[in-house]
Amino acid sequence: KKKLAMEFLTFSASKEQSSKLVIPQVGSREADAGYDPYRLSHMNEEDYVKQGFDRETTDAYLGTIKEGLLSPNLVVDIRFPEATKMMSILDTAVINHLNETKGVTATDQMRRDIVKDATADMKKVISEYDSRAHMEKSEKILPQYQKLRGVYG
Repeated sequence: KKKLAMEFLTFSASKEQSSKLVIPQVGSREADAGYDPYRLSHMNEEDYVKQGFDRETTDAYLGTIKEGLLSPNLVVDIRFPEATKMMSILDTAVINHLNETKGVTATDQMRRDIVKDATADMKKVISEYDSRAHMEKSEKILPQYQKLRGVYG
């Protein structure tokens, strides 16, 4: 089952298949879906023009995406096991901090405490996942994350 699932995901994410959804023929049913580019190969203006998109509009669209990717404020989704739990911990910490400091200037100690608490909660999530991974003979979070980031040695 795992092999079939991996083959399907590999096929679906391939340049050829993904381009059918991201750069569909103008007027086609797929054009209504609105998938954003997620591969470098989806950023080729000529591919859009060949599918019937206006060159000037395509240039503006791809330019906006490129500009956003170069922004110092860019935040990319984290994608590894338990990422949703990690983001929930972070969201909760920020919301609690904002509620606790309404009308008050936060001190450095308050900020350090938030980071300390959120870090402890995240480490607990990682530890629990890694314990399950060990028992199930699967990979721990850090190696998975490193592979996704392209820094795995």
